[in-house]
This record gives sequence, C-alpha cells and structure tokens, in this order.
Amino acid sequence: MAAYGDFFIALDWGLKKVGYASADPMGMIVTPRGHFKRSKTSIKWTLNTEDLKSIEQILEKHEAGHIVLGFPLLKDGQLGPEAVLCQEFAKTLETQVACPIHLVNEHLSTWSSRGEQDDDAGAASVILRDFFSQRERTKNNNE
Repeated sequence: MAAYGDFFIALDWGLKKVGYASADPMGMIVTPRGHFKRSKTSIKWTLNTEDLKSIEQILEKHEAGHIVLGFPLLKDGQLGPEAVLCQEFAKTLETQVACPIHLVNEHLSTWSSRGEQDDDAGAASVILRDFFSQRERTKNNNE
C-alpha cells in the first residue's frame, strides 16, 4: 500500500482499542476522529490483519501519508520494555503501510483527554499536537 497524501494520522495504540486523530500537513487543525476496536485475541504491540485493514482505510479516508504513534516512554523519558516493543511494532507498521512512522512520547495523553466524548481519539489528538509542537521547537532551534 502506498501513502495517500500529506496529512497526518495519530494512533493511540491499545490492547482493546486504537484511537485516531488527523491533522493537516502544517498541524494547524487537529481533529479527533474516533477509534477502532481490536479483536479479542489481539496482542498489544502486534499488528494483525484487521488492524492493518482499519489503518489502511483511515489513511485513505483522511488522505494521510504519515502516522504519528504514541510512544510509551517511562516517566523519566527512558526506554522501558513497552517502548522497545513499540519501536519494533513501528518498524513492522512502516513496512506494511509504506509511509513514515513518527514516534512521540504519549506520557499523559490519556489523562489529558479525560472527559472527552471519545478519550481514545482525544489521546490521539494530544499525541498529534505534541508532535507538531516538538517539530516546531526543533525547527526554531535549528534556525
């Protein structure tokens, strides 16, 4: 599968559900979009056929060519076992969907989205906003 466009999709990956949000190429408008349920036999950092199909449909629908994935670093910013599994998962996903995967620390994304109608999609929105904020800070530091 090839990437569909210049837009971004963020994924808040979970064992039971995956929240997702979209953004324009500049990150000016970040929109929580929803979530998809994973099969009852899913393993957290494993991509199954149903997951891949859902992601491909989301990429196509939202004309996205980039995926921003919540990266579960430890509170001190170090890599823990979950982060190592996430890195391996990101490599697999990138190969399957043929678009770049960007990892962003998801620390507090779920907490920040509490009270929203769909907290999984809200968490994905937080991840996406953090991605664009980090990108802007990096850009400004390089100028």
